[in-house]
Amino acid sequence: MGVMQASRLSIRTPVLGLPSLGDTAAEWMAESLVYGPGDLQGQPFKLDGFQREFIEDLYRFDPKTGRRVVRRALLGVAKGNAKSELEAAIDLFELHGPCVLIQSDGRWFPIRRAAPDIPVAAASYEHADLVFGAARIMCEPIAGELDVFDKEIQRKEGTGRM
Repeated sequence: MGVMQASRLSIRTPVLGLPSLGDTAAEWMAESLVYGPGDLQGQPFKLDGFQREFIEDLYRFDPKTGRRVVRRALLGVAKGNAKSELEAAIDLFELHGPCVLIQSDGRWFPIRRAAPDIPVAAASYEHADLVFGAARIMCEPIAGELDVFDKEIQRKEGTGRM
């Protein structure tokens, strides 16, 4: 019997030539987050190929204004491809990582948001709880900088929450 291979349809943003904070996001995630329950539990969170492409496109910005060009994104992949963990990683990056830009001497530099309010939204309460539960476990390496509660993660300095 032959091996069946899944085809992959990729529809990417038409602004592929613009700069991106994707590398910054990927590095921060690998340094600051760990995998949750599963075979890789406790190991640094590393983006797979399709996840890396998604992050690269998600964080593209206009080099003239420093504003992101992607306002909404949709990722559709089969069950078991760590979508919930990816969402949790993006949410944590938005909460505590250098995800916005400031300009100095004609160059853009990533900094943390001043006071982010990051909602965890999903089609059901159960799925939102799954994403938030993953985030609670994944942020273990930076737990000293965050207050982690059952239904909320806050920066210790009180200027942001998820």
